[in-house]
Amino acid sequence: MSQFAREIVEQNKQVWWKEGRQEGIQIGEQNGHLKGEATLLLRLLKQRFGPQLPGWVDERVRTADATTIELWGDRILTAQSLEEVFRE
Repeated sequence: MSQFAREIVEQNKQVWWKEGRQEGIQIGEQNGHLKGEATLLLRLLKQRFGPQLPGWVDERVRTADATTIELWGDRILTAQSLEEVFRE
């Protein structure tokens, strides 16, 4: 590597490190938030439909994105069955 390239890397190393760290923190917060929403939804589903939910429910909730979990969370208030909560 040339001297010029080494200087550029050295000058920007701290900036890149801070940006990478911040991005990692943000991703971690998003994942934690999503996990918390999924846990709450599963808890509410157990309260509404009984403590023994089918395995497919846990799988769908744990692999869903935040928008879908929010939609299911809204549906739980009026749904009469698990199928109504998870309908397409």
